[in-house]
Amino acid sequence: MEFVQLNDNIHTIGNTAFWKCENLKGFGLDHLPEALTEVGTAAFYQSGSALIASKLPPQLTNIPAYAFSQCPNANIRTFGSWDYPITKMSSQILEKSGNNTVTDITIYCLNGVIEPNAFISYNTTNPLVSLHIVSPSGNEDFSQWGLNIDLTTTTITQEKLGG
Repeated sequence: MEFVQLNDNIHTIGNTAFWKCENLKGFGLDHLPEALTEVGTAAFYQSGSALIASKLPPQLTNIPAYAFSQCPNANIRTFGSWDYPITKMSSQILEKSGNNTVTDITIYCLNGVIEPNAFISYNTTNPLVSLHIVSPSGNEDFSQWGLNIDLTTTTITQEKLGG
């Protein structure tokens, strides 16, 4: 299978839906479906170069383990939104993903919902240039998230969600 036609009206993509579909080249979209509210564990794990994304759909707020792992074109820079902050982010969601072009990440999240190593091995060649975290406390401890940052060169900003 090389192509699967997805449309913006899809709400759920189940566990391992595209697991190891390494020959997959496209979904008919250059982004994840806008209506997507749920994605299963390892839904896109090793799905070839088909998944091209720089942000997650706004209502996708619970991201299970390995959801986008080993997807070279999953260059996700924005997680959550003001209206729909991340409510849970499991470990290794983007392991060995990204093609080393991600230099900045913005995360809108509730306090304490991002598990250790959520970003382990994501876009690992170069450290991030900037990390922006928006949370209710405005002071999230990101030290265990597995982000590739250099505390001497990465600009890190935090602000309170909704204010």
